[in-house]
Amino acid sequence: MSTIGICGYKRPRLVERKCPKRIHCPAGFVDLDERCYLFSEQLGESPRSQLQAKMFCQVIGGDLANIGHHHSSQSDPVLKYLFDNGMAQTEVWLGAERTGSTFTWTDGRDLSEDSPLWWYNQPNGDACVHTIASTDSKRVYLLDNFCTKERAFVCEKM
Repeated sequence: MSTIGICGYKRPRLVERKCPKRIHCPAGFVDLDERCYLFSEQLGESPRSQLQAKMFCQVIGGDLANIGHHHSSQSDPVLKYLFDNGMAQTEVWLGAERTGSTFTWTDGRDLSEDSPLWWYNQPNGDACVHTIASTDSKRVYLLDNFCTKERAFVCEKM
């Protein structure tokens, strides 16, 4: 067996592996699944309307967070982080908005109305998307609501 450097480490060459990207998130941001996120509640930022939260994120070089790269709320790293870090009960703004009859993330992906990320009987006609914990507090889901209510928020650095 030969040894080669895999992801910067020397080890016996058994199988080829894809090395994870190395990203360096700015101070205050958390690296989740090779993306950088800022959780306003952890930084002590005051709650904001969806528009104010979006502007805050853009001023620091990002936007409201995109999620849904995974198939369920249990496997989404942002929703899991909210749950694992005691923020499941905090409703936070995310980066999906209704445009006409379609929800779209800030990265341009559609958020299907059939997505398992939605809470029961959601969406129900409002324009902006935030999180909500299940009644047993074991999962975090999405809910659409009025954009003017002040909530915590999650920014994503692009």
